[in-house]
Amino acid sequence: MKGSFKGIRGSLASRIILIAMLFMVVPLLALITLLYSEDSRLKKENNYFILRILMDEKVGIITGVVSHDMDLLSAIATLYPLTNDQEGILKKLVAEDDVLALFHLKQGEKGDYVCDLSSSSELKGKDFTQIVSQAKKGVTFVIDPKTEIFYLTYYDWKESGAWTVSFVARHITQDFPIEKDILYAASTSLIDGDGTILLSTNEELKGRHFTRPIGKTFHLEGETYISLERAVPHTNFSLVISAPESVNFVDIPFLILKVAIALILILVIGGGGALLLTKKLSKPLRSLIEVMGKVGKGNLEEHFTPEPMGFEINAIGNIFNETVDSLKENMEAAQKERLEKEAYETELLIGEEVQRSILPKKLPDFPGVSLGARFISAKEVGGDFYDFLPDGKLLLSIADTAGKGISACLYSLSVRSMLRSFGQIHQTLDQAVKETNNLFCEDAGDTGVFVTAFVTAFDPKTKRLEYTNCGHFPPFLLKKSGAVEKLTTPGMALGVEPFEKVATAKKQLESGDLLLFFTDGVVEAHNEAMEMFGEERLMHSFQEKKGESPQEIVNQIVEEVALFAEGCSQHDDLTLVVLKVR
Repeated sequence: MKGSFKGIRGSLASRIILIAMLFMVVPLLALITLLYSEDSRLKKENNYFILRILMDEKVGIITGVVSHDMDLLSAIATLYPLTNDQEGILKKLVAEDDVLALFHLKQGEKGDYVCDLSSSSELKGKDFTQIVSQAKKGVTFVIDPKTEIFYLTYYDWKESGAWTVSFVARHITQDFPIEKDILYAASTSLIDGDGTILLSTNEELKGRHFTRPIGKTFHLEGETYISLERAVPHTNFSLVISAPESVNFVDIPFLILKVAIALILILVIGGGGALLLTKKLSKPLRSLIEVMGKVGKGNLEEHFTPEPMGFEINAIGNIFNETVDSLKENMEAAQKERLEKEAYETELLIGEEVQRSILPKKLPDFPGVSLGARFISAKEVGGDFYDFLPDGKLLLSIADTAGKGISACLYSLSVRSMLRSFGQIHQTLDQAVKETNNLFCEDAGDTGVFVTAFVTAFDPKTKRLEYTNCGHFPPFLLKKSGAVEKLTTPGMALGVEPFEKVATAKKQLESGDLLLFFTDGVVEAHNEAMEMFGEERLMHSFQEKKGESPQEIVNQIVEEVALFAEGCSQHDDLTLVVLKVR
């Protein structure tokens, strides 16, 4: 395919140009005659056009110098004050940038601006109020007509001071390359607001005074000059570019002659070849159009067959064939992806249904306690659950199954059912948890699935709480006195390995005590900066809500987590349970 692009004779672009030239030659010859008759007018316009090009480049060069050094001054102002060797740093910058001096101006008590730090000791103590006044008005780049020195000033409004760099004209004019590249006497001059030429590449113009504005032509020692003037932004001077009126930057008649000769050669030599190539080109083009029509009607088995002398048409045909093949592959992939998506959505619906089934439909009315709970699912179906089993004692559990999807929900359902069953069979908490874990290990096998859980048994008569922690976040106990402590025991997550015994602990509760149970979706909720909500923030929020009801505490914490996350998508379920001893 690459070979079809080689050689001028095989280029589609060249054939199109040949054909176009055949139909354009007559009007172009007439245009050449018209251009020749208007030679003088076009010469003048082209001269001004060249002057504008010169002006654009020179203004661009000055603007570039200003931008470069203004960035330098801005950076220095940002870092000010510098290190202990401030003047040494300034001298080094001056040497690297090839300028005269770099200095700082400090505002005095009378509002004047005097040099207090400089790379040149001669400038210290000098008054530069005038250039700072102009910088405040936006005129940051000025020339002193007496010394012919340029000053670029960056005024720091916060510090009420300024940084200034000074340099001679050579710092700017050394980047003016155009006079070296043309054979004519074009000159560049700097003129102040009064019309006096301060600097010029033509020594005869330096010091002369012109009435503002300077016209398109002026006379000097019997010769007429064409000129162009433009004010340089943020400066106190303008640029004037001038050249003798007799200058002809573009030799229009010679250019027209060369165009005419080229067109004649194209007409004589290339006309016949263009007609032949166009005829040969039409056959593969028609073939490609026919194949495209069939494919457009849905026949994706059609393919283009390369033709002799097809050149780029063959290449386009091959690309078309590749596109059709790619389209077929993408359609098959899209169909497969659609089926997978439908299967995932079905699994997601089942998982949501399972997840709803393992959560209590309503909170139990258990004597001696008030309860509050809330579950918020993440983007994907997860394995969080909480459960209450009132049977003399209140068996309260909160758990989080590792993983996502329907499998996590099913494992959660399994653990919940086991806890309920063994909680009713066994009178002791440790035995119920042990039997649950050992049976779950048999079900989970070597899948690697595990469940973190915190299980408690509360006796309303004695107000004693027995609990065990199986690798879960320890809940917070907020005492009536306001003190907060974490409840935990040694223990491993359910499903990791069989238990020989389960460590439990007991806590004597009092009326007014509050317990906060939660899953990792609360403390690991994050904002856009990837900062987590954290246990410390949760504990502080819990303490502030001591006087609220359990459900109000849960709802307010959920709102605080949502406000902290700022709408960021969360990947873990959020589960909260609050128990208050009445």
